[in-house]
Amino acid sequence: QLRQLASPDLARDLANRPMLNGLSVAHGPRFRFGGESVRKGFVADVESRYPDLYTLNRLWRARLIGFDAIELAWDLADAGAPIPNYINNRPYRFDWISHHLRLGTGLTARRLLDLREAAPGLPLQVTFEDVAFELGEAVSGIDEEALAPLFDAVGCAVTVSEGGDRLAVSYPEPNVFYTLLRSFAPDKPLFVNDLALRLHEDPYAANLYDVTYTALWEAAVRGASALGIRVPPDVDSLTAPGSPFAMPDVLDAAATACLDLNRLADALGAFHLQQADVAILWSRSSRIYDGGAPFLPSLLSAYEGASFFGRQVRFITEDQCAAGILDNTRVLVLPDALSLSDAAYDAIARYIAQGGILLRHPRPAPYNELGLSRRSVLDRSDTTFLIRGEDAA
Repeated sequence: QLRQLASPDLARDLANRPMLNGLSVAHGPRFRFGGESVRKGFVADVESRYPDLYTLNRLWRARLIGFDAIELAWDLADAGAPIPNYINNRPYRFDWISHHLRLGTGLTARRLLDLREAAPGLPLQVTFEDVAFELGEAVSGIDEEALAPLFDAVGCAVTVSEGGDRLAVSYPEPNVFYTLLRSFAPDKPLFVNDLALRLHEDPYAANLYDVTYTALWEAAVRGASALGIRVPPDVDSLTAPGSPFAMPDVLDAAATACLDLNRLADALGAFHLQQADVAILWSRSSRIYDGGAPFLPSLLSAYEGASFFGRQVRFITEDQCAAGILDNTRVLVLPDALSLSDAAYDAIARYIAQGGILLRHPRPAPYNELGLSRRSVLDRSDTTFLIRGEDAA
């Protein structure tokens, strides 16, 4: 895992280069922690949060003879050993994936401190890949919500495809990913370090200009402070065959977009300062629950539907709900989130009781973060609207 992160020696060597304006600590890092030391750390974590073994066995639906009997699923799989039933249950999976996310966050945060000590004043960021809405991605050990606020800037790598007959580019991705990262760290600049354009192979295809220009404008409108178009690593120069800049329409679109963005910078800045009046719930618990189904597809549909109304849209997390940010939220959209932390659930219940406008799925958060059934349901008020049928409606 350490090889995925920039080293202090590299930061020290780069710190004094005059053309360098920052360093990405990692590009799309992935972690897979395992082994006996990790297992013992997980055991200690579980033991600190459960009052006794009886409670653990009851909630996990397990028959463990002691806390130290807890196993890690992929260590058993790697050894070809049978997998106990409790490992496939939702409470175990929530506890393990949450612990695994904290391990990845902790490792990256410690490396960040090492780099800041090695190169004081060097702006640091991490480049997240646009996979947050993919099913099962929570097991990767990357918690964008926890990591993004720690850095001087938030970086991302995204892929933009042609949009088909109706749109120039794909939607709602990657726009939804830009919005998500800005919601995690609203006070940090967003850098699109790696914008991959999935273009038609014909360098003279009719839509190359539209795809390129729209991709750059969409990123800027969604809050990007800097953009870098990917050139394949096996291409020798910007204008060599295989480079997007070898296509005349791509080069023309990129140059025109840059001129227009600079010319309209004040207008874009004012747009970014506008407060979002629609917030869509981002639930780490529902992202973990059953690999993110049905929450993540519902979230994409909710974002698409809300953004088409022409309103500023952002995400609000479970932690932000519990911290009181809902008090300043005009409209809250609750997609098909089956699992929700108790603190966030209580905050949403208060928001409803105080007259907050809520657009929600007919089955809102019937389970807590462990995947255990709740005994209560969210009340409906005169300002609660149920979304039936398609989430994007």
